[in-house]
Amino acid sequence: LQGMIRDRESQIKLIEKKLEDQKQKMERVAQEKIKIGETIQVETVQHAQELETLQKQLQTALRQYRASKDSLDMKKQQQQQQQFEFTNDGTCAFPS
Repeated sequence: LQGMIRDRESQIKLIEKKLEDQKQKMERVAQEKIKIGETIQVETVQHAQELETLQKQLQTALRQYRASKDSLDMKKQQQQQQQFEFTNDGTCAFPS
């Protein structure tokens, strides 16, 4: 009878140890989950800021492109107008 009691006590101690190990593992996993959630939140904010910066840079580049294109178009138009020379009798002479 004493042997059976010791066996049961040993089994109970093993089960208690397994339960404690599982509890510690669960706490560790919960902490990792919190850390991962915080990391994701920080990265999401960083990505949003990076996206905003890239959008601003794109808008700036588009404004510069449009300004340059408008300037070039205007210069081309002025150059075309200057290529037409009018003679004294009002006829248009094209440069060769």
